[in-house]
Amino acid sequence: MSVLTIASQNLAAEAKSWQRKTFAGRLDDIGDGIAYYRPGVFLAQETGGGLLYLPRLDREMKRHGLRRAPHGGRWRHIYYNPDLVRRNRSGLMSLNRLGTKHAAWLDFTDRLSDERLFATSVHLSQGNESKAQTRYREGETLLRKTAHLNPRKYPEIHGGDFNSHGLVGRVVFEPRHYVDALDVASTTKHKGYNTYNGRSTVKPIHSTQQIDGDHDDHFYVSSALKPFIAHWSQRPTVVPSDHNLIAIKVRL
Repeated sequence: MSVLTIASQNLAAEAKSWQRKTFAGRLDDIGDGIAYYRPGVFLAQETGGGLLYLPRLDREMKRHGLRRAPHGGRWRHIYYNPDLVRRNRSGLMSLNRLGTKHAAWLDFTDRLSDERLFATSVHLSQGNESKAQTRYREGETLLRKTAHLNPRKYPEIHGGDFNSHGLVGRVVFEPRHYVDALDVASTTKHKGYNTYNGRSTVKPIHSTQQIDGDHDDHFYVSSALKPFIAHWSQRPTVVPSDHNLIAIKVRL
């Protein structure tokens, strides 16, 4: 049996107006999270672009054994550890007609178990409830395009910043037989903290309103994986982004 860790984080690479550190200064913090979880696959959002951000992030990920899957872009990328997983295919899909929201995707095989999986790194439109229908359409597009890319229906893991506190899950994913990994994990850690810290990198926010916190960041997985989500956790530390790193362990 293999236990594969998959992590996700919105890195907010270019949000300098409220960051306590420059992106270069925060790379060590990002790397600390990767070193703590040692994921086989890392789903990254808001990675930044150009020569200032992405090459530096690539170098930091390489220090921890991760390489960037080809053909990502638009600030959505997926990193993977080639010692743990084998990349079969990877790419980028647009989630709306304007081409303003995208998801990176990775078709990969766990080396130890030889199980094949399909993962996406997702970031849906931000905004209040006036944007809810936009997010629902983007989520539906994500699943429709995934079905085209994954015709053999390998188990799917959709992770990232859904900007909806779970509403996209209830409206889009759950009716289509996906589950929130947090809800089905055998064990959890730090689930009572918000995954989104309201643009604060000073101290993590513990929710007093909901037992499970206010979560913008999720892993929605195929129902076939429901019995195999061993653990869900997040890292509520002084974070390098206003989003905490979240991770799941999947038994394969």
